[in-house]
Amino acid sequence: MTRERTILVTGAYGLVGRELVRLLVEKTDASVIATGRKTERLASLSADLDPGRVATQVLNVLDPSAARAACSRAGLLINCVGPYLESGEGVARAAIESGASYVDFASEQVHYQRLK
Repeated sequence: MTRERTILVTGAYGLVGRELVRLLVEKTDASVIATGRKTERLASLSADLDPGRVATQVLNVLDPSAARAACSRAGLLINCVGPYLESGEGVARAAIESGASYVDFASEQVHYQRLK
């Protein structure tokens, strides 16, 4: 699949991330890259999903160069890593710098103000 048809999900094995990845596979034809810090939790996630549709990648979003490299593979980044006050600005910056669109689920006003 092309970069434009690829969605990168950070925090993919958390409560929101896991359900989001499942729905993306079920409801879209996009390729999904599910990321997180723990190999074993990513393996557990991918075992429940179509391997042709979901790739996994170990990623620490607090590492700016690793985050940019991961974002460069996708047209859209959906950030499910909290707390957003800790990681949100850096993850959004990595997406923007790599040319990917950015979405998150934060309802934290300070995070929102930083993104503006």
